[in-house]
Amino acid sequence: MTGAPGELVLAEHRGPVLVLTFNRPARLNAWTDELEDRYVTLLDAAEDHPDVRAVVVESVASHLKKRLPDFPSLPVRSSDVPV
Repeated sequence: MTGAPGELVLAEHRGPVLVLTFNRPARLNAWTDELEDRYVTLLDAAEDHPDVRAVVVESVASHLKKRLPDFPSLPVRSSDVPV
């Protein structure tokens, strides 16, 4: 991956695919003017690059645990309750 430590959007070439990774996990990859500037600059460069055929965007969320959200259970509707 290319980009200085702390870069808002990282870029990595994987063959003909350019992978852009939002890199603000502490801020849940919230959109900022600086992030937009970097993102658009990388998209413009990809458009001019003869080997890039596709762009994939992903986000860094390694600090988040992979789990299902805790939703409250809904009451079960009884058949004797009119609809």
